[in-house]
Amino acid sequence: MLERQILKYLYSNYPLAIFMILLLSAMQSSVVLNDENVGKIFYWFFGLFILQGLRFLDYYNYRWRYQSEIYSIYEMFRNFRLGAIFTGVFLGAFPVLVIDTVTITDMVFIAFVFAGITAASITSLGVDRLSLTLFLATSLLPLLFCFFSIGGYMPNIMASMIFLFMIYLIVNGNRFRKQIVANVELTSEALQGKKALLNRQLISELIVEIQTAYLDKQLTLKLFDNVLEEIINLSGVQYGFICQVEQRSAYELSSKVLVNLGGLNLTQLNGDALKVDELNLRPLSLEAYISQVIISRKNIEVDHIEVFEGEPRTMVIGNLFGIPLLANGKVIAVIGFVDLYDTNLEERIVFLNPLFQTIERILSNFSYGELERALEGGLDK
Repeated sequence: MLERQILKYLYSNYPLAIFMILLLSAMQSSVVLNDENVGKIFYWFFGLFILQGLRFLDYYNYRWRYQSEIYSIYEMFRNFRLGAIFTGVFLGAFPVLVIDTVTITDMVFIAFVFAGITAASITSLGVDRLSLTLFLATSLLPLLFCFFSIGGYMPNIMASMIFLFMIYLIVNGNRFRKQIVANVELTSEALQGKKALLNRQLISELIVEIQTAYLDKQLTLKLFDNVLEEIINLSGVQYGFICQVEQRSAYELSSKVLVNLGGLNLTQLNGDALKVDELNLRPLSLEAYISQVIISRKNIEVDHIEVFEGEPRTMVIGNLFGIPLLANGKVIAVIGFVDLYDTNLEERIVFLNPLFQTIERILSNFSYGELERALEGGLDK
């Protein structure tokens, strides 16, 4: 969360930073331009312009990926830092290219421009210590060495001032970063608290809805379908299902899929005399792990299991979190969630435990065959 907010802050300043670098570089070039360095400055500015164009494309790449919420934090940080480093290298190359063709007054003017650009970088790069440090080092150190190479009292003092200025910017940048990070963390905590409060409210509403339907004898498959859909929306998982089970022995069980959202093929979990050994013939399959949930009577979270989608059946690799619902020490139902990408399903679902407990209490009032008839409207319970 913090890294994503830092990236958002860094890229939000990108267009303005790119524009100001090009504008100030153009103004700087126009001041020191003469017949001796016109070629060098032209090629230098052309290269800088191309680089900033690539950075601008990277900005739009981030914007597009941010909206689709599909992007690698590592990749975007890498792109941003490379852009900052190469920009610093290009800026630092300018005084090196023109030092033999300009006066000391021109060099002081260049230092003045660099002071403005690097000071402004605190606000655009300060939240990322590495980007700021590399940008300052690559842009200011060449200027520092240029003044030292000129020689004399004033150039040496200028070089010393540039070094001290760079250290000051790095220290001040760290302070700025701490303030921004603290603000981001506070904002993140506030958003998480607001989301948690909203989730608790939605869970309470679902619990009341289920209890009311039970008391009014209005339990239906559609109700459980809607409840499971809300659970999926709250947790963000891709697939969910509820199946009622009856463990006849250690080797045999009955199972009926009541609700299945997302399109998983669960035909292997439907049957009145399912053999546990047969369910475990494919040890990495969904049905094998569901049988383990039933036998162990414990939550199970497993990564990289084999699941099937749709008709005809297509096998994909997913991650499972199975929850047994108990009555009198026996498993009466299983709620399962499958996600093809996320491997931390329990963390996303644990806050729904009060809802699962309510479903467990409701289902415990029905026997195996009785529940299906009740949900289909055939039993006045």
